[in-house]
Amino acid sequence: ARALARGRAQRVAAFEAAAAAAHAAVVAALPDARLSGTAACVALHTPDGGLAVANVGDSRAILGRVGDDGRPEAVLLSRDHTPDVEAERQRIMRAGGSVRRPRGARGEATGVYRVYGRTPAELAAGTPGLAMSRSLGDTAAHALGVSPHPSVRLHAPGDGDLCLVLATDGVWDVVDPAEAVALVVGTRLAPLTGLTAADAVTAEAHERWKARRAAASVDDVAAIVLHLCEAPLGARSAREPPQGLAPGFASCDDANGGPAVAARSLVALAPPHSWFEAAMAAGARDAGGCTSSAAGSEA
Repeated sequence: ARALARGRAQRVAAFEAAAAAAHAAVVAALPDARLSGTAACVALHTPDGGLAVANVGDSRAILGRVGDDGRPEAVLLSRDHTPDVEAERQRIMRAGGSVRRPRGARGEATGVYRVYGRTPAELAAGTPGLAMSRSLGDTAAHALGVSPHPSVRLHAPGDGDLCLVLATDGVWDVVDPAEAVALVVGTRLAPLTGLTAADAVTAEAHERWKARRAAASVDDVAAIVLHLCEAPLGARSAREPPQGLAPGFASCDDANGGPAVAARSLVALAPPHSWFEAAMAAGARDAGGCTSSAAGSEA
């Protein structure tokens, strides 16, 4: 038990040191880091098959696994760092910052909570206005209590683990974690020609952004998918994706090459659950894998 605790502490310390170094590197690389920065979410697939996840900001790590009912489910392995979380707000207030929602033309509160200074001049300027309570860079906000310190979660390996999805908030603003897992599992069962699972997740986000405001959010939409289980033996042959979809590496022009069409939704086109049940049953019977799940721990 002591050895396990020691190993866990070492991994947490390593992630904390890496985040501090990354923050310094971002500040050094940017021409002006006062109002520029980034969130970060990283994962380590450990030798024992487990996962170590660290995040700063509002990018998320979602684990897809087989639930108790035999269906794919989504489990959050990261923690959003936003100013409205009480512990985050208190730290910012102690450092001299303030947390509030932006004001509209009539003085009404609009949008999400953001980090500001406290003086009349700072509030009038609306800076830094960061919507995260932890980030890399953003030195003006860091002077007001924003932190580069990561949250770290360690997940023990489980036979029911299917995939890990790391994605920016531009994905999670429009795609529910359960939908993302269903999409990844669906593309594993019936691949989409020319698209990876990560491409499918970002293409779905692009389409949903276009449906909302006639232009896809490209610079804040990115995803990485790690498959944690062998492809089920019942997987089907590749399918052609709907025409007009922009893959994950698309430029703004490519992503906005056509209007959003509801029928393009890749989640709606995912194979029916009966495919998953049959494939997982075949995999469990013939390969002995992906039949149970395990919980994680957080630091």
